[in-house]
Amino acid sequence: MSAIDQYLNDHPETKRRMRQRPSTPLPGDAAPQRTPANCTGDSDTALVLDQTRDWFARYIRTQRPEDLDAITLWAAHTHLLRYVPVSPRMIIDSLMPGAGKTTLLEHLNHLCHMPVVASGISSPALIPRMIAAEGDQSISVLIDEADRTLDPKKEGVGDLIAVINSGSKRGATRPVLVPDKENGWKAQNMPTYSAVAMAGNSPTLPDDTRSRSIQVFLLPDTSDSIEETDWVSDETMDTASRRIHDMLAAWAESRGNDIQAVRPVLPDGCKGRMKERWITFAKIAAMSGGRWPGAVTTLVLDDIERVEAEKADGLNTLPPKALLVQDCLDVMQQDFTPTATLVGRLAMSQPERWGSESPYGSPLTRQRLAKMLSPMGVHSKQGTTRENRIRGYLRADIEKVSQSLTTQPRGAHGSHSAHGSPPVHHVNHVNDVNHVPEGQEASFTQNEEMDF
Repeated sequence: MSAIDQYLNDHPETKRRMRQRPSTPLPGDAAPQRTPANCTGDSDTALVLDQTRDWFARYIRTQRPEDLDAITLWAAHTHLLRYVPVSPRMIIDSLMPGAGKTTLLEHLNHLCHMPVVASGISSPALIPRMIAAEGDQSISVLIDEADRTLDPKKEGVGDLIAVINSGSKRGATRPVLVPDKENGWKAQNMPTYSAVAMAGNSPTLPDDTRSRSIQVFLLPDTSDSIEETDWVSDETMDTASRRIHDMLAAWAESRGNDIQAVRPVLPDGCKGRMKERWITFAKIAAMSGGRWPGAVTTLVLDDIERVEAEKADGLNTLPPKALLVQDCLDVMQQDFTPTATLVGRLAMSQPERWGSESPYGSPLTRQRLAKMLSPMGVHSKQGTTRENRIRGYLRADIEKVSQSLTTQPRGAHGSHSAHGSPPVHHVNHVNDVNHVPEGQEASFTQNEEMDF
């Protein structure tokens, strides 16, 4: 008897729901001998992932086929939160409205573990309280209209983003005020670890949030290539999605400890925050075998290529202070620039960073300019002539800081070679170091073992 068989025998209600057959066949139903309850070993995981991906492919159109892999793995990992070290955030984006972002959230709401749909979050403390109520199983937070819900100009969004960021790692907590009979309120550490998906039209999210996130792009179905999502009048959809959900839950219960023990190897160049983004998917794929290790390897290599392309194109967003130094030099036309003049030029030249269009919602002030430059050792000076006693900044002072921030030119380490050739990545397919599915050869080199 397989582990999933044992789980279903112990949970008869789940077993009953999984045996219900919708009028519209579920992907995989044509081969009943391969239903999850009859599978053993790694074929369980591969089949669960394959059927989940088939479900999304029926109703969601993505920019790339690989995005369906990412969506599938993200939905699956929500059932494994107590077993995996990191929960990557997922940003669901599109070039235009009507591409199916809300529709995808609806599907995730039916397939994910303990989903909570939030088109508006009234308090940053709400998420930790909901997580605490569920214990180590945690929840899946599905944020719709993230371009408005997580607008940095809205009050309280900064605290909400902090909860989203800290909650990407298992064991993370954050102090939350709770009622206290004696003192009115007291601070209590509450868990923030949860799965988070954010859907919106190009939402403005901080770099530290994006660096924790996997992004997928959706496209409108202009060619009628996908099926209509109809939760209202098509009762078979709810039944079929419940079968997928229960299949994922049973799989996670039976395979969670094995996935936790997997130690995969990722491609060269996948380290730091990028490794955190992909390690959980790599664990699931290594346990699965089949096409999934290669699928995750492709996702990781695409991510590495994207980061390097952004660096080469100058699109890798620098920290705000580094951008400020760069922008100051662009507008400082003389050796000495009065503070008021510098602030005005910055707001006019880069309104999206320093003007009324900035995330602060108001133009840069002299006080904020000084607060940002001061930690770098740059301070305003008073004019040296009797006629000019106005305070301002010396270009030479800012140039010194700029020289220390100068990145290596193209052709240096970490970028394209001097001959324009792209860097070579040694492809290590995602597999378990200690567990290779039967019948498969280990297609990786053990050059960088994960520490998770």
